[in-house]
Amino acid sequence: GVDLSDGDALLRRMAAAALLLYNASRSLPCFELPDDPNFDGIWDYQWCTERQPQETYFTLDGARDMFWPQRANESAIHAHCQAKYPGTAQRPLWISESASLQANG
Repeated sequence: GVDLSDGDALLRRMAAAALLLYNASRSLPCFELPDDPNFDGIWDYQWCTERQPQETYFTLDGARDMFWPQRANESAIHAHCQAKYPGTAQRPLWISESASLQANG
């Protein structure tokens, strides 16, 4: 088994797995990942209109997730959504309200 308590060893194993996916030939000096400066990903429209989850939009702490600590920036998210989807209504509480309605019948 893998010792998950050794963070450095785990990170090295994860890097080796990524190497296999992004550079199987080992001919590239570094990974060529797509540029995503806004972290908008494939769920961006749903995030902007319904707050459907994408991990990079939430506050990350590095203790309860696999990411480095990063705080959510609601004003930046709002500005991004307004610029990318002008005139589209943002409903930041939709997911929690919808889940509450479903849970309560």
